[in-house]
Order: sequence, then structure tokens, then C-alpha cells
Amino acid sequence: MADVFRTKVTHGEVITGKVPHGYRIENKHLVLSEEAPAIQDTIFYFLKHQSMNQAVQYLKDTHGIIMSVQNFKQSILRNEKITGRYRSNETYCPRLVSDEAFHQIQRILDLNSNIKSSQKYPYIFTGLLVCAECGQKMGGCHINTVSKRKDKTVLRYKYPAYECKRHRSFRKCDNGGAIREVRIEEYLLKNVKKQVGSYIADFEAKSKKTIDNRQKKNQLEKKIDRLKDLYLNEAITLEEYKTDREELEIQLNKLSDIKQPPENPEAFINMINKDFESMYQCLDNQQKRLFWRSVIKEIRLSKRSGCRREYTIIFL
Repeated sequence: MADVFRTKVTHGEVITGKVPHGYRIENKHLVLSEEAPAIQDTIFYFLKHQSMNQAVQYLKDTHGIIMSVQNFKQSILRNEKITGRYRSNETYCPRLVSDEAFHQIQRILDLNSNIKSSQKYPYIFTGLLVCAECGQKMGGCHINTVSKRKDKTVLRYKYPAYECKRHRSFRKCDNGGAIREVRIEEYLLKNVKKQVGSYIADFEAKSKKTIDNRQKKNQLEKKIDRLKDLYLNEAITLEEYKTDREELEIQLNKLSDIKQPPENPEAFINMINKDFESMYQCLDNQQKRLFWRSVIKEIRLSKRSGCRREYTIIFL
């Protein structure tokens, strides 16, 4: 049965009646449905706003399609079929998004994995902060303080902060204590522009060569042909032939003909050339989150040494 399904997938045929929104079955193949433009529009809405709740509401209000957040996430955003790919078939069905967009979607979903549906405060650095001691994501919390006035009035304050959950929950990490969100903002606004300048200089200093994989792909295709000859000449068993062929096809499908060099870091260059600090002060927390995610992959925070922490910024 597994071989039958593998053959069907290779020929682009469906193996289940469960079809994601945006597609329909026609002559045993997946084709785009009338919902496809709406689904594609909502996917790009999610890419822009990075909120599944907002995207699902947009899909309902704008296109009249009702989906749960979990269904939208698993059947659309996490589904590789929207790239046209399924298992080892790179052209299984029409694509809705580019590979680059799909990878960006997965990154956003991974960053958002720490956000709880009941969370009210929009933490700016959710998904970006990593404990430098244990490598785990740092989660949002609050620092509670009490202030007493001379008239004996008691004032209570809650400051948004971040902490290593592995230390908080299990005491299996030395990175204890919380760090206030405003302190991280202050550090970034003071230092990130200088670090971005160094990043751009390093980027431009590296040689940017186009990688041509066509010769390597031809070699893999020849190996597959030789493998078939070995099987026909009874030099290997059918099981060995299937296993080795599948491994070679996986390698082949991972290679593009020509790999272009990376694009110029325009977002970073704009940050250097513009007064982004003034612009930043006008943003709300969700907009600030989008801003930092557009240029930073992660921020590693060391444990405290006295009152100081070491910051390591890794750019996209």
C-alpha cells in the first residue's frame, strides 16, 4: 500500500479526500479552487500582521470564509502543499506562495509559539529572546513593585519583563532573575545601529557567488539510472533499489538548478540612513514587535554579572 501511495504522489495524484481550503480535486489531481485568491490574500495578510487571530478574522470579514485559528494554522500555514510541494514531488500541485514566503511563515509561527491565547499584554520581544546559558526561549512575565508615599498611600506597579522559563520552572538553568522590557529597548536603541553598520560591512565584504547545481543534479540522475541497471541485472534486491533510489531522489529534489546570491540587506541599510529612533517612538507594541522581527533573528541574554547582562544580537 505504501508503494501505491508513493507512486500516486510521484504522479501528482491525491491519496486522500481531505483537501485544504484553496484547492479542489479534479481528475485525481489538486487544482486551485474559487477560494484560492481569498486564501492567498489572507496568507499575505498574516505575513504582514503576524497574527493568526487577526488573519482568521480578516478571512471571515473580507472573504466570508470561517476557519478556526488552529485549522488555519495546520491546514494552511503549516501545509507544504501551498508551495506546490508534497513529500518528494516538487510539482505536486499549483502553489499559492513562494518558498521564501513559506519559510518566513514558519519562522513567524515558531516565534509566536510562546504567545498564549489568554495573554493580554503584547510583549515586544516574544520569540526573539533566547537564554544564552541553556538555549531556551525566554518568556514574558511581570516585575511587581510596591512604593509607599509619605502620606502612607501604597502604589503597586507591574513592569513587563522576560525570564528564562527553564530556571523559573525547574531551576535547571543558572540564568535567574527577570529583565524589564524597557531595558532591552534602551539597549537596542543605543547599540543596534552601530551593530547594523558592522553587519552590512561584513555582508559586503563576503564574496557573493552564484552556485550552479546543474552538474551535481546530472550526476545524481546518472546514479539513479545506474541503480536501475543494477536492479535489472539482479545485482541488488528490489528493496535495496527502492531505498537507494528514494535517498537519491531526496538529494535531487533539494537542489535548485542555480542558487542566486543573497539580496542586499535593504532593511538594514534603511535603518542606517533613516532616523528610525524617532519613528520607533511612534509605534505601538505590536508594531514594535514587527519592526524588530524584520531585522533580528534572535537576541541572546547572558545571566547577570552584578547588574549587567551581555547581549548578543543575531541579525536575519
